Amino acid sequence: MALRYFVCLVIGGLLLAALYGALTDPSPLEGAVNALVVAAVIGLPLAVYETHLRWLVPSATRRWPFGWLVLIKSAGYTVWILLGTKIGARLTHHSDGPALVDLFVHRETVVVAMLAAIVVNILFAVNKLLGPGMLFNFLIGRYHRPRREERLFLFLDICHSTTIAEQIGDLKFHAYLDDFFRMVGRATRDCGGEVHDYIGDEVIVTWFLDGSAVTALDFFPVLAQRLAARQVEFRRTYGYEVAFRAGLHLGPVVAGEVGEVKRKIAFLGDTVNTAARLEQLARTREVSLLASRSVLDRLQLPPGMKASSLGLLHVRGKAQPMEVFRLDLLEEPISVAMPSESEPSL
Repeated sequence: MALRYFVCLVIGGLLLAALYGALTDPSPLEGAVNALVVAAVIGLPLAVYETHLRWLVPSATRRWPFGWLVLIKSAGYTVWILLGTKIGARLTHHSDGPALVDLFVHRETVVVAMLAAIVVNILFAVNKLLGPGMLFNFLIGRYHRPRREERLFLFLDICHSTTIAEQIGDLKFHAYLDDFFRMVGRATRDCGGEVHDYIGDEVIVTWFLDGSAVTALDFFPVLAQRLAARQVEFRRTYGYEVAFRAGLHLGPVVAGEVGEVKRKIAFLGDTVNTAARLEQLARTREVSLLASRSVLDRLQLPPGMKASSLGLLHVRGKAQPMEVFRLDLLEEPISVAMPSESEPSL
C-alpha cells in the first residue's frame, strides 16, 4: 500500500510539473524536461518521507494541534523547496540561475514556496483524515456513481471495553483506544488494507479483492506480534492490556458516495452485515476471531494460524445457516478472558 501510494505521488507530481513547464516555457519540450528535473529533486525526497520515513518524527508530535503541525511541516518544506529549486537549476545547467541566498531573501519566491508547502501539507492531512487514496477517489469521481466490488471486511473491537472505560475514565480510555487504533492502522497499511471507519471501540477494515488481498490474513499475526511487544506498556500506562475479537467475511458490495453536508464513501450489502454479525458472534462465544467459509475458500492461511470449523451456525440476519471457522494463532492465541479485580488484564 505504501509503495502504491508513493508511486502515485511521484507520477502525479512529475506529470503536473512537466505540464506546467511545457505551458510556461517558450520551448515546451525544454520547459517540460527542466520542470521534471526540478520536480524530481524536490518531490522525490518529500514522497519518500511521507510514505516511508514518517517514523523519524517523534511520537509526541502526534498530540500536537493540526494547525501547528501543518505550519511547522510547511516551514520545513519551504526550505527544502527553495534548496531543491537551486539544485534543480544547477542540474539543468542553468549556471546563470539565481544565487541561493537570493531565493531566500526574495519575498515573492519565499511566499510562493510557502503557499505551495501549505497546500501540499493540507492535501496530505486531508488524505490522512479520509484514508489513503480516498481523496484521489473523490477527485476522480470513482464512487460518484455506485459500483459493485468484491471486498473482504473485518470488524474488530476491544474486549471488555465498557469495564475498562469505567475503571480508567473516558479521557484515559480515549488515549487507550487511540494507541490501539494506531497499531491497527499501521498493521492494516502494511498488509494492503484500508481502515474504513471507527465506531466507538470498533474499527472496520476492508481489502479490495485484487492482488493486495493475498496478505489480508497476515494482518492478525502482524498485529498480535506488535501488540505483544507493547502489552507491558499498555498495562503500565492504562492498567489494562489489550485483547480484541473480530469477524471476517468477503463477497460483493455496492460502493458509492453518500451524504451532502458530510460526504462519505459507503459500502453496502450482505457482505458488510455478515462480517459485523460474525464479530458479534465471536463476542457471545468468547473467541477472538471468526471467519466465514468464503474467506478460507479465497485466501490462504499464513504460517502460524489454524482454522477450526464450528459447523453450520445460525448467524443473526441470515436466512440459512452458514459454516463458520474459528481462527487461532498457533504460537500465542489471543486471550479474551475477563480481567480480574486484583490484577487487571485482558
